[in-house]
Amino acid sequence: MYERMRDKLITYDIVMSDETTIQCNKEEGRKASSNSYFWQHRNGPWEETPIILFQYTRTRAGENARKFLEGFSGYSITDAYAGYEKVENIIRCLCWSHYPRRLIIREELPYA
Repeated sequence: MYERMRDKLITYDIVMSDETTIQCNKEEGRKASSNSYFWQHRNGPWEETPIILFQYTRTRAGENARKFLEGFSGYSITDAYAGYEKVENIIRCLCWSHYPRRLIIREELPYA
């Protein structure tokens, strides 16, 4: 079911993604203080059928986003995390809560 939902998600024009740290206690082969990551990927709330998927990874490597979004070609709305640059054939867009931060510190924006 998860894979079918992912396959449907990447057919939309817009996919929003974000990742956040999480500590998993008693995970085999890792210290309890190790950071792991939950990623959320979703289509827009205006779509008839909402798809919201979560992904667990041990690292924040951009390779995780690349693998999950493989086959997607559209607008990717994310924060400014450079790991999303690993995803091919997308148009990167900053979410509105992160875009003003870049303006305030006058960073050059390498994408839409």
